[in-house]
Amino acid sequence: MLTLTNRYAMHILDYQKLEELFAANPSRLTLVLTTVQERIPQWQEEIATAMDSGNPQTIRTISHAIRGTAGTIRAERLEAAAAAWAEMAKSGNTAETTTAYQGLSTALQELADFINHSETT
Repeated sequence: MLTLTNRYAMHILDYQKLEELFAANPSRLTLVLTTVQERIPQWQEEIATAMDSGNPQTIRTISHAIRGTAGTIRAERLEAAAAAWAEMAKSGNTAETTTAYQGLSTALQELADFINHSETT
């Protein structure tokens, strides 16, 4: 089972809701978070490439995937950051899209760090 030693980091994910969701099968929680942990570097690369291309549709597609996963694991900050990035890209405002991208990058890294500093027991 996964033990999150830094539970004070509630701004990264809502661990209480996550525990409730996976109460019937705690080992599945470990599997899900491990899968997310493995996916984060790919997302980081994909969002950087999408920013370079400036293609709003690509940004929305990647954002949608990240938002879906973030919702599943109750990473509300990440979910909001991905939504903001897609919305800013849709608006066409380059400066706001860049700011939202930076927020999404930070949220992804915080989640990666959070999972990396958790313990599997």
